[in-house]
Parts: sequence; structure tokens; C-alpha cells
Amino acid sequence: MEKIVVSDTNIFIDLISVNLLDGFFSLPWEIHTTDMIMKELKDSNQKAVVDAFRQLGNLKIKGFDGNEMLELMRMRKRASESSNASIQDCSVWKLAKNLNCSLLTGDNRLRKVVQKDNIEVHGILYLFDKMLEHQVINHETAITKLQSLFNINSRLPKDEIDKRIELWKAALTAQWKFSGDKHKSLQVDT
Repeated sequence: MEKIVVSDTNIFIDLISVNLLDGFFSLPWEIHTTDMIMKELKDSNQKAVVDAFRQLGNLKIKGFDGNEMLELMRMRKRASESSNASIQDCSVWKLAKNLNCSLLTGDNRLRKVVQKDNIEVHGILYLFDKMLEHQVINHETAITKLQSLFNINSRLPKDEIDKRIELWKAALTAQWKFSGDKHKSLQVDT
């Protein structure tokens, strides 16, 4: 395993929405979340898709006992001074802290609180980068899927998306020139 990561709900939802959850679980990572995050998956199809990875042993889910719940409530109270982090947010924050690993989230309020606690935090764009790096997806797929995701989730940082898409298009162009396939062209919206 390359690393251990803890995932928040929005990462699962975003990946499912563009059919990249398999790609995420193909990364050489040990992936964790909490039972509270699983309960946030209200759509039965989303819950079933994510749970299938738990059943295969690819997703580890942490439950919390009474003492841990009290600690989560204290964390939430501390976080409420600078953020409106939910108890679910605190559950993945605590798990990432306990495992000394990265937290994956698209939630800015959670990101800010967790970074103050010196925990490494990454979002969905990082996952696209890692799926490319590990050759889980190719540049053409990355461009298409990221554009689709932005159409679904306009909260994502458009400037960063545009930078990546331009970079990936350049990589595709270079790849086609190198392979001698000069007749190919990439038809994507920007």
C-alpha cells in the first residue's frame, strides 16, 4: 500500500456521479471512512455502491463507542468557534488524526479546521491527479470526467479545473505527436 486515506461523503458522491469510484478503489491505498459518513449517503444506490467496496474488503469503516462519541462532541464544540463542522465532519477528522493519514474532502469548512490541526487534506482534483499518475485513467478520460463533474458540482474550483484540463490536453497532443497520430483531435468542452 502506498498510503492510508480517510474519505468524506462528498468524495464518494462526486466519484459515483462520474462513474470513477472503481478508479478510486484501484489506487494502491488503504481507504477508510466512518459509519457516520456511510449514513450520510442517503441515496440507496450510492450507499449500495460504496458498501460493495466494504464487502470486498477495500473500504474500512470505523464505528465509535460512547467515549469516542463524547470526544467527537467536544471536537465539534471546539470547531464551532471557527467553523460549523458537523459531527460527521468530526468523525473523519478524528479518524484521520488517529490513523495519522490524509483526509479527502471537498468541504472547505472541514478542510480549514483539519489543516489547523496539522492534518494533510486533499480534494477531488488530487484524486484525478493520482488516478492519472497510477494510470487508472488516461488524460482523455480525465478531461471528460472532470468536465462532467464540474457540470454536476459547480462548487469545484473552475480555475484549477481549467489549468488541469489545459495541461492534460497538452499531454494528449504531445502523446499523439510522439505516436505519429496527427489525425486525432480531442473534442472536449472547456
